Amino acid sequence: MNLLYTKTLLTSYANLENVMAQIDELAVKKALASANDYSPCATQCEKIIELNFQKDVIHVLKLTMDGILKKTAKKDLDLLDYKYFKRRPRAYYKDFDSSSRTYFRNQVRVAKEFGDKLDRIGISDEWFEENCLSTEFFSELYKRVKEHEIASHKNKSKEEKEIRKSLAIFNAKAQERRQNGIVCGQGKLGGGSGKNQLASASGQDKREKILAGFNGR
Repeated sequence: MNLLYTKTLLTSYANLENVMAQIDELAVKKALASANDYSPCATQCEKIIELNFQKDVIHVLKLTMDGILKKTAKKDLDLLDYKYFKRRPRAYYKDFDSSSRTYFRNQVRVAKEFGDKLDRIGISDEWFEENCLSTEFFSELYKRVKEHEIASHKNKSKEEKEIRKSLAIFNAKAQERRQNGIVCGQGKLGGGSGKNQLASASGQDKREKILAGFNGR
């Protein structure tokens, strides 16, 4: 299933029951107001039938998502709850790492797996487009999710550009050091330090003295 569609459904999950209740209220209001509505009776009935259909769509989604979540591993359920459902108190996630690359990779993985499960059951892209995007609730929610994803990608691209810029500066400085024959903590390559040269001369003097003493025996 399209990842944006999946994220839209996951974002909607916590509010599905409230939306169904609101649809019920709206249908009742329309029925009561029909006495003062001079539009054709068939038109009024069609509006109420459409509302009931929308409620049926949401009811199917709720049952389907409930079934998938019941079989979801706890660690993955925690990821979904943290980002989408927000059913647990903040204290539950006090040690939750939500800023690492692993966290973001796992969020993408869990959402994709959830979408694959929906697709296998029959909640496909086509089903979502036909039954959900035609409603105001899901079309507006999808628009918000899409805008959020675009903004997130822009921020991520900006961060990556800063990292690449810093790395380029570091590489340029490292190249300059290599060209000047400099190694960290050792100065120029080649001649060695004056201290090492003195140590070498001192060792040569000692060897000559030992050989002289041996020849004199």
